[in-house]
Amino acid sequence: MEKRKILIFGNGPSAEVVYRILKKIKRYEFTGFTVDKKYIKKKKIFGYPVFDFKYFLKKFPKKKYDIFISVGYSNMNSNRETIYNKLKKLGYNCPNIFDPSANIPEDLIIGDNNFIMNDVHIHPIVKMGNNNFIWSGSIISHHVKVGNHCWFTSGSSVAGNTKIGNNCFFGLNSSIINNIKIGNKCFIGARSLVSKNLKNKSVVISPPSTKHKLNSEQFTVLIDNKF
Repeated sequence: MEKRKILIFGNGPSAEVVYRILKKIKRYEFTGFTVDKKYIKKKKIFGYPVFDFKYFLKKFPKKKYDIFISVGYSNMNSNRETIYNKLKKLGYNCPNIFDPSANIPEDLIIGDNNFIMNDVHIHPIVKMGNNNFIWSGSIISHHVKVGNHCWFTSGSSVAGNTKIGNNCFFGLNSSIINNIKIGNKCFIGARSLVSKNLKNKSVVISPPSTKHKLNSEQFTVLIDNKF
C-alpha cells in the first residue's frame, strides 16, 4: 500500500512535537514543513525543508498531499482556526494525528485536524469537532461534546456530560466537573477547577471557579506566550 504524503503547517514547538508523533504512524510519508515566508526562521527542521506557503500551493497539489495544521493557541486558537479554514476552502485533506498509545474508543465521533498525544484517555460516547489539540495525560470523559479549535494542555480533565464550545483553552491539570456548559473562547488556567457554567470569553484561574475581570482575549494579550 502506497503511503500518503503529508506536510505540517507550522514551524514552532507544537509542529516539532506533531512531527515526532507523526513519524510513529507508518501510513504517512513526511515531506516537510510550511509557513508563510515572513515566519521562516530556518530552512530545515529535523533535516526536512521549511517551504514558503506560496511555494507549497504550487508544488504540493491537494490530490497527492495532505497537510496537518500545527499552530499554537495564540489569540484563543484563532490563528490556527484561520489557517484551517483557508486550507479547507482550498480543498486540502487535514487528517487527524493520534499517538498510537492514546486510548481512543471505537465509537468516537470526531472531525479532522485533531491532535491526540500519548496517554490520553477518551471515554466512549464522545463527540469532538475539528482542529483540537489534546496533550498527554488528559482525560475526556463519557458523553462530552467538544467544539472546534480547542487546546487541552497536559493533565487536563473533563468530566462526563460536559459541553465545550469553540476556541477554548484548558491549562495544565485543570479540571471540569460533570454536567457543565462552557461557552466559546473560555480560558481555564492551570490547576483550576470549574464547577459552574461559563459564558463566552470567561477566564477561570485558581482558586476554583474564580472569574477574572478581563475576558479571555484581553487576558492572553497579557500572557504574551509565543508558543
